[in-house]
Amino acid sequence: MLLDEVSSRLRHGIIILHEGWNYEMDDSMSTWERVVGIDETSVYTKVIDSRTLEEYRTDSYTVSLFDDKLLLRSLSTMNGDEKRELIEMDAMICLDDNDMVYDIVMPSPLPNYSKLIDWLKRHMFDYSGMIKTGLANELPEKLYKFMKL
Repeated sequence: MLLDEVSSRLRHGIIILHEGWNYEMDDSMSTWERVVGIDETSVYTKVIDSRTLEEYRTDSYTVSLFDDKLLLRSLSTMNGDEKRELIEMDAMICLDDNDMVYDIVMPSPLPNYSKLIDWLKRHMFDYSGMIKTGLANELPEKLYKFMKL
């Protein structure tokens, strides 16, 4: 995973999909985890129960071994209120035939651009195509809604 992307999103909330090995069950496993901190050597997370959406354990990973994927929202999951907020920031949104967002044209001057990027990160959107390239996975909407409570 790109640690600079994780660092830039940290204050807005980051969810990762951790895929590992369960030695007790001798089987592969995957967990949702919320990143709670990063330092020079480690990434710290809270594990989330996929049934109850409650955090129940803290993990840490050595940065050099941290290759989990970010969980991000596709632009196509944007709701009507979010579209309106983008338009109020002078961003142009591109819609397909089903009224789903597939691209955003960034505004200028630069202060508006920075505000837009901050908004996209806060709402956990994949604005740089990381899902399409395999660097991130789709964030389940129920998990996004839970994180925003």
